[in-house]
Amino acid sequence: MPPRGFAAGVSRSRRRSRALVLCVGLAACTSPPDTQIDPTPPHVYAAPVEARTAAPLSVHLVPLEASRRSRVAPRIGGTIRDVLVREEDRVKKGDALVQLDATDARGGLVAVRGTAAQLRARLEDARRELARTRDLAARGMESARRVEALETEIVALRGQLREVQGNLIRARDKSKATVLSAPFDGVVTRVDAEVGEYAAPGTPLVTVSVLAPLALEFAVTEDEVAHFERGGLSFEVTVDGRTVPAELTYLSSEADPGTSSFPVRLAVPNPDGTLRAGRSARVRVRAADLPPEPAVPPEAIRYRGDRPYVFLLEGDTVRMVPVRVREERGERVTVEGPLAAGAKVVVAGPVNLADDDRVVVTERRAPPAPGEAPVQADGAAPAPPATGP
Repeated sequence: MPPRGFAAGVSRSRRRSRALVLCVGLAACTSPPDTQIDPTPPHVYAAPVEARTAAPLSVHLVPLEASRRSRVAPRIGGTIRDVLVREEDRVKKGDALVQLDATDARGGLVAVRGTAAQLRARLEDARRELARTRDLAARGMESARRVEALETEIVALRGQLREVQGNLIRARDKSKATVLSAPFDGVVTRVDAEVGEYAAPGTPLVTVSVLAPLALEFAVTEDEVAHFERGGLSFEVTVDGRTVPAELTYLSSEADPGTSSFPVRLAVPNPDGTLRAGRSARVRVRAADLPPEPAVPPEAIRYRGDRPYVFLLEGDTVRMVPVRVREERGERVTVEGPLAAGAKVVVAGPVNLADDDRVVVTERRAPPAPGEAPVQADGAAPAPPATGP
């Protein structure tokens, strides 16, 4: 049997429990609802997408060459009597470069001239004798055979004189060949002649080059020739990182049978002579008929693994756009992807920025002045540096 008053205590306890539950329920119904607090959108910097010319079809590393070059060599052998130029000398067409010993050539010329004079005198005597003999033969005082003999002699003398005249031309040419002259205006780039040496025929003694303009020679593919025929090709030439002008002067109409490529030649102006033959030049071949490519600042490109992408601004949100990086063009990088010129991409912002995030675009500022706190990617000023105790 429970003790007296136990049932009454239980009943009072149950009434207090129901009252407590009712009170808690009423408190829940009358308390204000929880408020959802949106996080502050991150601050980002943005830059516009620019349109740049299309990426090069090909890139060539070729040496600058003289646009004209002549290795001057003697046509006859002889001892070098004088060298009249030095390397780096500028010469005009016809200027003397090397003088060979002309003693034999001049002696031969004098001898041939003497022989020619003798033959002319004999021919003149034979003509006078023929005229006199014909007159005598007409009066019956000379035979016709004598006339025929004189006529035959004159024909022989004329033949000998023509042969000697040919020898005279060769002797004059040989005398002139003892002087090696510049074939065109240019610069002496090499001298291989020493006074007293014997110069054999065909041995180059002096090299004369035209260094203004210089030339670049390489080959383009069939596809590049097709672009040339549709809209033209442009050539971007850089030497030691400096862009220099260039003009297409030759594109072969026949392909190399071994490579199926077409030789081309560019002229590079060099009026002040600052460019030197032999230096390497990088040539980028571009097609005029290809549309321009979007270009963005390098810091706009992010990577997920090895896949590059950019964040494109669409109103107050960002959208992840995969791209393919092409090449550096000055302070920009051309990319392949669905980016229109004038659109804006994120160039600085939180590392954990994600697709469809809402953002606040902050104007791009110059680097902070000394003592000024830089703005962080989220737009907040960084905390001051900690100071010592």
